[in-house]
Amino acid sequence: ISGRGILSISALHLGAIHSIGVDVEAESLITAERNIRLNNLHFDENYGTKRFTGLHTREVLPFEVGPPGGVDICVANIL
Repeated sequence: ISGRGILSISALHLGAIHSIGVDVEAESLITAERNIRLNNLHFDENYGTKRFTGLHTREVLPFEVGPPGGVDICVANIL
């Protein structure tokens, strides 16, 4: 998910521990990372982990994007 990060930002604001953003444009991923930092959502103090991972579609292999146990929810903004 990306949309310049809006879906990731929303998910993190609503309580997601981690969000993975996938986009075809590298600039969108850079902007998403910047927007997540501006919203102070980039790092989880409790877990000591990064909360957002941006991936270009070229980095994604089917069924290997999320953790081995799967994900709780998947959202997309597809036109």
